[in-house]
This record gives sequence, C-alpha cells and structure tokens, in this order.
Amino acid sequence: GTVLEFTVKGTRPVVAGSVNELPLGAGTLAAYISLDVLCHGGVDPARALAEAHRCLGRGAFAVFNLPAYGWLLSAHDRRVHNVRRFTRGQAHALLRDHGFRVLRSSYWNTLLFPLMLLHRLVERADAESDVRDYPRWLDALFSAENLQGLPSVFASLGLLRDEKGKTVFRTESGPLKEVLDRIEERA
Repeated sequence: GTVLEFTVKGTRPVVAGSVNELPLGAGTLAAYISLDVLCHGGVDPARALAEAHRCLGRGAFAVFNLPAYGWLLSAHDRRVHNVRRFTRGQAHALLRDHGFRVLRSSYWNTLLFPLMLLHRLVERADAESDVRDYPRWLDALFSAENLQGLPSVFASLGLLRDEKGKTVFRTESGPLKEVLDRIEERA
C-alpha cells in the first residue's frame, strides 16, 4: 500500500492511507477503531475488514460504529457520501465472515431513534446535510459530566472538557492510555 503521510505527533506515530489497503504490517495493531467508515462510498467493507483483521495483533480488539437500517438512508447520508447502512444481523455476519468475534453489539442511538425517524419522514430528498455544530444546550446535555452516570462505556473512556469547553478523551490514564501504550510498544 501507499503511505500518504508519516509523521510523529508528540511521541505517537501517525500514518495515513486507505482502509481498503492499510499501510501497516500484519499483526502490528493493538486496537482498531472504525467510526462510520464501512458505510462510506469509497470503502469496500469486505476489503476494509480483511485489512483490519490482518493488521490486528494477538489479543487486540476492534470497535466498529455503523449507521443502522438501510431504509434510514437519507439526504444527509448522500451529502457525506454514505451509501450503506446495516442491521445488527448484517453487521454480525459481515464481521464474522472476516474473522472477527463479536463480543458486544447494540443499537446505541435508540434514545434518539424516534426523532431520527420523524426527521427522515419529513425530510426532502434534496435537503442539506444536518452535519453542523450542536446547539450549546444539546452539547451541554451530552457533556462529559452528564455522561458519567450513563453506560460504563462512556465513563470508562475518560471523557473530559478541554480548556475551550469541548469534550475530549483523557489519554494520560485509563483504558485509552493502555491502548496507546500497547501501540507504542509495537511501533
């Protein structure tokens, strides 16, 4: 694969390339996180998953976030070049077919599902994307302080507020530090 960029940011290496052909050696990753990637038009899910699996080392883990339900494909999806959505069963089959073992899976956005459904039903086919900054009240609702009492996945990730008030992840301790340290050990 072609490495588009290699740089060092702080002490952590950064490599850019295509998920369809990762510019990494086999077994070099301690973790792989894919957030709304397999749904993108420029991604071949089968190739991307085969590459992710190839690059993960023994004992490594992967996290995949995928948009749900093909019938919810919308103007927003078209604007951000999403061409597919998945049911839980489709996601499980795709992951299993590429060597992954699913430990946990859920429709995590269930709370907002009725609002999303209503929005999709009234949305025009040529509507603008709804990707934009959240209103301050909504951002505050989902702030690090308010997420601490929710499922442990949020609290255990170490969400914090930076000096500008944005929600960020704490990487100097906790599970993210452990993952980053494992990555550095393999580099």
